[in-house]
Amino acid sequence: MVRLARCKNFASLTTIAAVLGVAAWGCDDGKPPVSSSMTEAKVKGTVTVKGKRLTKGQVTFNPSNYLRKTEPPRSAPISQDGAYEITTLVGENMVTLEKTGQEKALGYQLMTCDVKEGENVFDIELPKHGP
Repeated sequence: MVRLARCKNFASLTTIAAVLGVAAWGCDDGKPPVSSSMTEAKVKGTVTVKGKRLTKGQVTFNPSNYLRKTEPPRSAPISQDGAYEITTLVGENMVTLEKTGQEKALGYQLMTCDVKEGENVFDIELPKHGP
């Protein structure tokens, strides 16, 4: 009889643990995981459209998200050889091009770049190929 009581308690504890585990697993705030880091990193690269380097315009990296609501976008000019260099926050950044003279052909293109600590190279090639 004592063994049976222990088994029931064990079964009850196991059931309670399982229910609590499932409840905790399903209790997230529904927000995507994003970076809250305030660490800056350099990003450089070239901008090409249909295989040709752009010679004007600007690249904008926007590091804001729901954890970094007040962070402003960072912009850098595209040089005559299609290169750019910018400093932004690590984590996911939304990237846009502006004042390129190609807006009608490209439409509004939004890209994301996952910036890592240190120096990053992110070449922007439009239109995008593949998935």
